[in-house]
Amino acid sequence: MTRRYAGIAYLPVVLAIIIFSYTGCDFDKRDFLDTAKSTFAAFYNSNYRTTDSTIDWHVLSINGDEIGRTYIQLTTDYDKAAYRKATVVRLRTLCTQKGWNPANMKNWRISERGVESASVTADGPRGTITMTLRKYQAEKRIGTIQIR
Repeated sequence: MTRRYAGIAYLPVVLAIIIFSYTGCDFDKRDFLDTAKSTFAAFYNSNYRTTDSTIDWHVLSINGDEIGRTYIQLTTDYDKAAYRKATVVRLRTLCTQKGWNPANMKNWRISERGVESASVTADGPRGTITMTLRKYQAEKRIGTIQIR
C-alpha cells in the first residue's frame, strides 16, 4: 500500500472522531435524563428503593436547604432511613402543591453539562424542576434539586 492510499484509509477514522466531537455525541446524556425522570417518578410514587440509589444523600440540597449536612450527622441506620423517607415525602408534597406528576412533566432536557455532571430540567404546569447529577463510576446521582 502506498503512502497516499494509507492516508486515505485513515480518513474515515479521523472524520468520525471530528463528527462525534462536534455533534455532541454523548452516551451519558440519555443516562442523566433517564435517572432524573425515574427519580422524579420514584419520589412522586414514594418508591424509596429507587430514591435511595439515585440520590446522593450525603450532599443533597433541596431549594438551597442542605439536607446532606443533617443526614451525615445521623448515626443509626434507622434514623437515616427515616430521614430519607421524610425527605421523599417532602419532595412529593412540593411537587403535588405545584400540580406536578410524572405524566405532566414535559421537555426533559440537559440545561447544563460538565465533564462528570449535568443539570436536567423539566417543565411542569406551574414551574420547573432542575436536578443536578454527578457521575460516580457508572452511576448517576442527584445532589441538588431546585423546584421553581
